[in-house]
Amino acid sequence: MRTRTYGTIDRITEEEEAWLRAEEEAWMMLSEEDRFRSTAEEGVDPSFTESLPIFRSEITRRLGEIESPSIEGKYRNAFSQLDWAEGLEDTTVNFVKHMADDRDLCRRGAAHFAAAKDPALAETLRGKAAWSDATIAELVEIAASACHLRGTCLRVLAEAEEEDIVGVAAAEYLEHVATHTPHARGGDGEDSIPEYPYRAVADKMHAAVAAGASHPGVKRFVEGFADRKAGRLRLGAAEFGGKDAAKLMEHAATVEALCADTEAFLQKVVASPYCEMWRCFFV
Repeated sequence: MRTRTYGTIDRITEEEEAWLRAEEEAWMMLSEEDRFRSTAEEGVDPSFTESLPIFRSEITRRLGEIESPSIEGKYRNAFSQLDWAEGLEDTTVNFVKHMADDRDLCRRGAAHFAAAKDPALAETLRGKAAWSDATIAELVEIAASACHLRGTCLRVLAEAEEEDIVGVAAAEYLEHVATHTPHARGGDGEDSIPEYPYRAVADKMHAAVAAGASHPGVKRFVEGFADRKAGRLRLGAAEFGGKDAAKLMEHAATVEALCADTEAFLQKVVASPYCEMWRCFFV
């Protein structure tokens, strides 16, 4: 018997994907009537539908945040929200496809058991088909809202200037360096609070600049930054079009030019106003 819940729509881990593939293989070996019975035994997953308003509220919150003119680091935030919205939309669309397949199976099963004089199973499957229809309608609304959030993020990014793109690169590069710098601990006890390693980050940043293109961590970061950011901008321009498309394509070209030479990338990022501000405040 297949046992499954729908989990959450914002993420699916590699382990869950592997489990789903194994379950699908086992499912394909069942007869159609066994599939009907298994689906009826599964019932519905109320915890899944109870989680959907949370995503609608989160999209609304993120829309308000991205549209706020006073938000700090709004272009970096726009990229971050764009990634989140795209992941949510893609996963939601996949859930809609899977649930539509289940709904259709329930309808066939209900007809099968109605003809076989098993009204209890037929009614169970009709009820699950109705639940699936209602849930699919909610998921479609969430996917549309996530698409709207993506469009809003892209419109914000279209307003950026070249120095804003460099600022995003600087912020993400500093975060990358900090992530790979061991944090010093304040005090001697177990409850002592970790101190952010500002000096260590600064030293490591300058060491990476000195190493230039030969620094493997920097090269990986620059290549990943170019792929993620330029790719997102080009896809957004192609999908949404309109008056912002040209600006998004221009920004994609800016990202690629910035990342074409690792050494030049480092020099430009470290000389950016963002890094200068960071040094003044924290080092």
